[in-house]
Formats: sequence, C-alpha cells, structure tokens
Amino acid sequence: MPTPVTGKHNLHSLYGYSRPLGVECTACGHRALAFGGRLDDFKGNMRELRTLRFTCSACGSRAWRGWLFVGNEAEAWLEGLTVSPVGGGGPTF
Repeated sequence: MPTPVTGKHNLHSLYGYSRPLGVECTACGHRALAFGGRLDDFKGNMRELRTLRFTCSACGSRAWRGWLFVGNEAEAWLEGLTVSPVGGGGPTF
C-alpha cells in the first residue's frame, strides 16, 4: 500500500524509494506523479517533502497530500485504483 508523506520524509527518502512522488490535490482529488526522472538528484537532500510547493493543474489549488510507493503501486494509484497487499499486491477497486 502507498505510504502517506509525513514530517519524517525528505527528498532523500524519495531517492531511497526509487519511485516518483504521488501528489494528490486535496481540493479536487486530481493525481499526478512528480520527479520520476530526477530521483538521482535527491541523494542526500534533506528538504522535507511537505515543504514542496505544487499547484494543481485541474483546479489551481496549492493544497496537496503526498504518497510514497514501492513496486508498481504508482501506476495503479495514478489510475485511482487501490493496491491490495493481499494476492500479490494487484490493483483492486
């Protein structure tokens, strides 16, 4: 299951997960993946993830919540599916 971003997560954490950051607008629910091609740049960077600024391309809100992923969870999350830890972690509705 995706891990919600908390105060203990920083850009180096994102590097460690080796997956893009899931960004979800708390105003309209729009979802996107960020930093997929830049993860190597974050090694050793201790900037807290919650301090990053994002603007929703759907509604313009700046309120967001973040998610960290393992395996292939990011693609299922982006499509609005829930990844189940039962049955091999396949997406469920």
